[in-house]
Amino acid sequence: MGLTYKKLQNLSEAKTALEGAAGLQPKINNALPELIDVLYQLNDLENAKKWIETAEKEMPSSAQIAFLKGLVLLKEKKEPEKAIEAFDSAKKLDESLAESVEYYKGFAYLQMEKTKKAKEVFNQIVVRDPSTSLAAYANEYVDAITRKEKAEQPLRANIAFAMQYDDNVILKPQDDQLSIGIPDKGDWRQTYTGQAEYNYKPVD
Repeated sequence: MGLTYKKLQNLSEAKTALEGAAGLQPKINNALPELIDVLYQLNDLENAKKWIETAEKEMPSSAQIAFLKGLVLLKEKKEPEKAIEAFDSAKKLDESLAESVEYYKGFAYLQMEKTKKAKEVFNQIVVRDPSTSLAAYANEYVDAITRKEKAEQPLRANIAFAMQYDDNVILKPQDDQLSIGIPDKGDWRQTYTGQAEYNYKPVD
């Protein structure tokens, strides 16, 4: 029933049913991961963490639980380092989660303001298999980080060069006095401009 409600996106009913399923005997192996996932989607992170503790006691070697723990910690935005530890544990237990683990670790590094490390992680996903949808998302974050890095460069400078040609061709004026002294000769003009900018950021 819980899974059915979940597929229907009726998450509040799914939560109630899965909480009941999680306490049944004999244990239903996938009840806890499904419940934690629903709580994660509902942003009920405190209850999700409580059920994760229960799951870790009952399923100590579950890659799925470790991965969900990383997601919950990441969404909580308080302990990104612990989220990375959870993701690494999930990867060790199930190598098939490697790409997803690296993707979410990238977000953890962004929370830690380690943009270079995050960019490196996202780049590796793109290089590994550029055809996947995950690689496409990762590539968007690489571009966003690159733009951010460029915008935050403390020292920026540019030099410009412009050239203009004036052929001195004018329309015949109604007042001949306006054209007195204008030679019938073209000329060139070159303009050079330079600009430098330094931005000082006292705090992050």
